[in-house]
Amino acid sequence: MKALTHTLAAVAAVLAALPLAAGTVAADPEIAPPNCMVPEDPTGQMLIMWGNTAAVPAGIRGDNLTLVRFTAPGAYRYSVVGVSGWQEATYTRENPAPGVSVFHSTAHTAPEPTDYTITLNCRTNTTGNYQYTTPAMPEPINSDAPTVYRFTPLAN
Repeated sequence: MKALTHTLAAVAAVLAALPLAAGTVAADPEIAPPNCMVPEDPTGQMLIMWGNTAAVPAGIRGDNLTLVRFTAPGAYRYSVVGVSGWQEATYTRENPAPGVSVFHSTAHTAPEPTDYTITLNCRTNTTGNYQYTTPAMPEPINSDAPTVYRFTPLAN
């Protein structure tokens, strides 16, 4: 319980520091590419995602806080706070444009694995906006609500 309290306190501090203005990387060639990048190897880091959208399988629309612990190259554990316990997932990654990383993920849930994609658009080297899609929902639902993320080192 002490570890959960410590984790939630750390998450609250990180969320308080997140800027909530939504912004994405534009495809317009006249706009300079972002001066940031998503961490190349996120192993040993936590990705904190907050937004008014489903963030991962089993997520519900609404203000969701999702914690993703990158445990090894190509693997992570995630939890939608207040909705699900920790789940295992694997991923492959591509970087289709400067400042953009796409995580093609598979959640190892019973009875069938679930495929989904998380696209991160950086604003700094540790923060940005995200989009979550699944084969059943290939395009994210447009919303004026921000979907923001922050990378932070895992606490021991």
